[in-house]
Amino acid sequence: MYKHWEHAYEYGHPTNLDTKTYFKLFEPAIDWLFYCAGNNATEAQFKQIMKLYNSNQKQMIYLKCIILYYPSIYITKNAEEIMVEMGSFG
Repeated sequence: MYKHWEHAYEYGHPTNLDTKTYFKLFEPAIDWLFYCAGNNATEAQFKQIMKLYNSNQKQMIYLKCIILYYPSIYITKNAEEIMVEMGSFG
């Protein structure tokens, strides 16, 4: 899920859209991917997605989707970590 961001960041948009506008184009697809991945996810899958999130360049869209679509029991167990991440976005 994170490779598309790296590619887009490195190569940009061919019509030279600014970065913020360009990445807005990804939001529906990212949202759908996280919806599918988070639906009925296990705790091991949640931990794996958080590990991926923490090991890549962090974007609010990813964290938002994790919070929205992964089971709330895992979100509450990791609330402190998630709150710290939210604070890093200002």
